Amino acid sequence: TEILPDPIPGGAPRGIFEQIGVELPPL
Repeated sequence: TEILPDPIPGGAPRGIFEQIGVELPPL
């Protein structure tokens, strides 16, 4: 499963947050 670059209003790909178990970064 490849992590596609999916930039969110946090400045990081969702794949990274999913891997560490975070849905969305704190604003």
